[in-house]
Amino acid sequence: MQHLLHQVEPERIEATIRSLASFHTRNTLSSGYQEAVNWMEAKFQSIPGLTVERRRTPLPAGKRIMEATESVQLLATLPGQDDLPALLIGAHLDSLNLKDQDENPSAPGANDNGSGISVMLECARLLATLPERRRTIYFAAFTAEEQGLLGAKHLSAVLHAEGIRLQAVLTSDMVGNTFCQEGRRDSSRVRCFSADGPSRELARWVAWMADHAIPGFLVDLILRHDRFGRGGDHTPFQQIGYPAIRFTEAVEEYRRQHTADDRPDFVDCHYVAGTARVNLLALETLCQSGPAPRSPKIVLDQSHSTTITWEPTEDPVRIYWRETSSARWQGSTVAAGGRAVIQGVNKDDHIF
Repeated sequence: MQHLLHQVEPERIEATIRSLASFHTRNTLSSGYQEAVNWMEAKFQSIPGLTVERRRTPLPAGKRIMEATESVQLLATLPGQDDLPALLIGAHLDSLNLKDQDENPSAPGANDNGSGISVMLECARLLATLPERRRTIYFAAFTAEEQGLLGAKHLSAVLHAEGIRLQAVLTSDMVGNTFCQEGRRDSSRVRCFSADGPSRELARWVAWMADHAIPGFLVDLILRHDRFGRGGDHTPFQQIGYPAIRFTEAVEEYRRQHTADDRPDFVDCHYVAGTARVNLLALETLCQSGPAPRSPKIVLDQSHSTTITWEPTEDPVRIYWRETSSARWQGSTVAAGGRAVIQGVNKDDHIF
């Protein structure tokens, strides 16, 4: 998988962010929004093997919507070969200016969320070069995120109603800032937010993979659903039952969020590339993975080792473990045949 990670290009990421920031605004209620949707659609269409469709979303009148209207969610697809739960990576395309009171204020949205869109496009470009994929991968460009996650709420509900099974949902929102005016700097880690349950287990696994394949760039597990008083497009997917996580920069500069000052010059594209590699690593590994093992059980014998059984399958499985007090996986082994004995790892002291 390293060959794809090395192909992530900070220069291409920067070009994507500058293109998006060149729109006066991408606010869902503006004319610039439709231009941005067309630009995004063309970007998807330029990637070989990727098909793209427009999913129209009704927007009811509300706090940031003066009168009822609609928006478009772009959903692109790289088809897989097997009937396995699919994967989805998403980021919101729209931007917002809450500071200036002009009728049509500038909202370049370079970091929020040109950075997330650039991560998604970089993953799409590289994953499309794989000769085969067991699982289908969806790429979602959400809109109306700044009006209350409305695009993601609608799309997650529609996909669920259509019977689309998703193994993992990865979202990136504001993954380009590395310093703030208080003097904090950090370009070595990205925060990963997750709710307890399947989403948390997805986050743990992504962190484990990054620990072993992307030296010098840490996935920092934040064991809560999101930041206080904030929201992201992973939320509706998680609430409907899909495992979903959110990546966000380690250091936010709140003074530039939702203002005309959210410009490309303040985005560290090499840092964005780190988050792109994390997403790419997870998607490439998962899209080649087989089905989850059925009926895993711990054998309840009295032993300093641990025996785990499951229904045998053609695919080997990887078993992870961590001490009960640890948030991160600490060890793993590959096993096959429906039974594994993990020597010297006491089941009383560990979670598997």
